[in-house]
Order: sequence, then structure tokens, then C-alpha cells
Amino acid sequence: MAEQKNFKTRVKEEAIKCSKTYKSLFVDYDYLLCSDAFVQADYYIIQGHEDNYRHLTGVATEISAEEFFNKCYDGTLTENDFSFEKEGQAEAQTKGAVRDKIRVLPDIKNLFSQNAVVEEEFKQNRIKCAFAAEGCTFTLGFVCQNNSKPMTLLRGKKLNTNQTAALELVIRRPRGSEKFSEIVLGNDSVLKKYSAKVKKMLSEELLKSLLENTDGEEKIWDGSVAGGEQLIEQTRFALLAELVDQGDLSAEVASAKLMMTTEQFVEKMNSSIGV
Repeated sequence: MAEQKNFKTRVKEEAIKCSKTYKSLFVDYDYLLCSDAFVQADYYIIQGHEDNYRHLTGVATEISAEEFFNKCYDGTLTENDFSFEKEGQAEAQTKGAVRDKIRVLPDIKNLFSQNAVVEEEFKQNRIKCAFAAEGCTFTLGFVCQNNSKPMTLLRGKKLNTNQTAALELVIRRPRGSEKFSEIVLGNDSVLKKYSAKVKKMLSEELLKSLLENTDGEEKIWDGSVAGGEQLIEQTRFALLAELVDQGDLSAEVASAKLMMTTEQFVEKMNSSIGV
């Protein structure tokens, strides 16, 4: 019969294991989120850091939050590095909260699933978040200080169904990159829905996809860029993306414009927008 591990050992092992998921999810990438639930902001950008991880485990530590994460990630965390003693809270209560958190901590990898919903200005007891996202087994709350950071992990579905909406669009960028370049949740149609709000933060490839895919219609840009016209071509994408998105230009007209030479395009564009 296998020896049963004590609770603190299980917490340590789970914290070590899940730190890998946390890093690949929140430290290696930034995320741009869009939903009809967002009223206070057009979108939210998640930029998690190492020192946010401890909050998701619920434990108390004497070491810094960043050192706690680093010890988890490199596998050197010991049972002496954390405790369940918090001021103003009984140890049994803390253990109960930690038990709930570590049970669902592995599930945060499914945060951006097709069934995810979000609620803005989420509140529960003393918890106040700019927004929270709900998965099948957990609710993850985010605070907003410039960018959003994961701060609260709760077991179960905690959002108010009268105030939630689907998380429709999630785009990510590698940490340190300027533009968001990969759609994690959503598609080109959803990207077009929110393009007016986010287009300035999109990579060239995603700007191209706005023009190439218009609700399944034929492509309106052939992808060719000639030598020294690279910068001008990128400007054309931005201008046409805005005009098409605003309904001021049809896909067919945009296609014709993109097949023109640069001189013809600039002359035609200047006359059409009054430059």
C-alpha cells in the first residue's frame, strides 16, 4: 500500500508542477482579451509576472513572492519555505482555501477555452477584480495596474451569470514583443468585429488577415511586396484595414487599389480621403 502524503507535501509538489504551466501561460506571453462584457475598457491586456504566482496557491511565505516562484520553477521549494499561517485567519481556514486552489491550479491551462466567460468588475466578499474569467472548474480574477495581472484563483464557477459574456477574442504576443501576432481564441470574423479597437496593436500578419479574409470571401490582397516599397505597403494595409472596417470601402475596391502601383494608389487615395 502506497504511503499517503501529508497535505503540505502535496501542496509543495503541486506548486512545483504547476509553476511550469504558469510560466508558459503568463510569463512567456502577453494576451489581449476582447468581450462584449467589457464596458469600462475596450479590451484588457494580461501581463503576468513571477511574483503573481504565489497568490494563486494561497500559501503564506517569509520569502518574496518572486523567490517563491523561482524555487517552485527550479524544483527547490521546501516545506519550510511556506506555511498556512496568515494574520487574522485561522490555519484551518487557510488550509481549506489552499486545498481548493491547488485542486484547480492545473486547470488554468484551459483558461482560453471555447467555453470561457468573463465578468467585468468582479466582486466577492473582500475580493475586487477589474475582471474575472471562468473556466469549467475555476474562476480566475485579474487586477489592473496598467496591464492586468492574475491575482485570485477560486474553485468553481463564481461569476454572476447576469453580468457575464463570452470571451470572444484572445490574441497573444511573446513577452517583449510590441505587436500581438497569434489568435489563441476566436477567428478572423471575430477579429474583424473588434478590429477598430485593437488594430493599432496587431502585427502585420494579422492586419493582412483582416484584408485577406472578409467573411469567407475571396482574398483581397495577393501578399506581394516589392523591395523598397515595404514601408509604403504596410501603410497601405493600415489605411485599407481602417476604411474596410468602417464600411467606407468595399473589399472589391480595396482589391483594385492594392493591385495598383504605389504612385497610382497614393494619388487615388489622396483624392478619395481629401489629403
